[in-house]
Amino acid sequence: MKIMVIGDLHGETPWATRIIKNARRHGAKKAIVVGDFGLWDHFEDGVRFLDSLNDGLRREGVKLYVVGGNHENWIRWNWYIANNPQDQYGFTYLRSHIMLMPKAFHWEWEGKRFGAAGGAVSIDRDWRLERERESGLGPNTLFWWDEQFTDEDLMNYPNSKVDYLFTHDCSNATPWRNRLKPDFESQMHRQRIDGVLKKARPEMHFHGHMHTKYDWTNLVGDNHWTQTYGLECNGMFWNWGILDTDSDEFVFAPPSTKPTLQIDQSLILEGDIIDD
Repeated sequence: MKIMVIGDLHGETPWATRIIKNARRHGAKKAIVVGDFGLWDHFEDGVRFLDSLNDGLRREGVKLYVVGGNHENWIRWNWYIANNPQDQYGFTYLRSHIMLMPKAFHWEWEGKRFGAAGGAVSIDRDWRLERERESGLGPNTLFWWDEQFTDEDLMNYPNSKVDYLFTHDCSNATPWRNRLKPDFESQMHRQRIDGVLKKARPEMHFHGHMHTKYDWTNLVGDNHWTQTYGLECNGMFWNWGILDTDSDEFVFAPPSTKPTLQIDQSLILEGDIIDD
């Protein structure tokens, strides 16, 4: 089984609809986004993003499975989880080809075990709250208090080994030290992700949030080593890759036999790259 793994998309329609074509080109009928997908359907642009992306996914014959990031409308996300229909694995339908995961989730595909842990800390929270007030948009339009993976989420997370773990936030053991936000909340959130890693003991771990390519081996607990991959965000070359669960191999943006996607640098949103 081949799965496309995608980093942060931030609701950018042109980029998302273009890169999803690479899934079909590489034989992947499933794709997983590791957070900051762009569930902002309280705005018209957010609805158009979901509709356009779903149309593209349907044309390509690809189903998209989404881990929640910190920049999602968590009020709507949680409502959909509680009220929308689910498939046989427990994913929630957002559109016919877009599926949401609960913040803490386990599932199996073709004998492989998967886990997910959504959420992270918005370091620009104060700016977002001020912007909500000054712009007149009102509360719960740019920031949502339920954005974090909580201590309760960690306590209830299954103590069960998985093959692959998908999170939005990264580990405190991430070696690129100058990229880790030093504030207390961010450190505590990464510590919770470390707790998930210790419970899940994955062979591979994929995350977003940092908008940076990572490829390193992380010691989980006392004696388990996990291969970790961090993905870049929308508009950046290492925003996606292909996981082959038969060979247990992951390749960042592998070349295609068809014409490769040319990156339009104008699509890179400077604010998104700076703001995790």
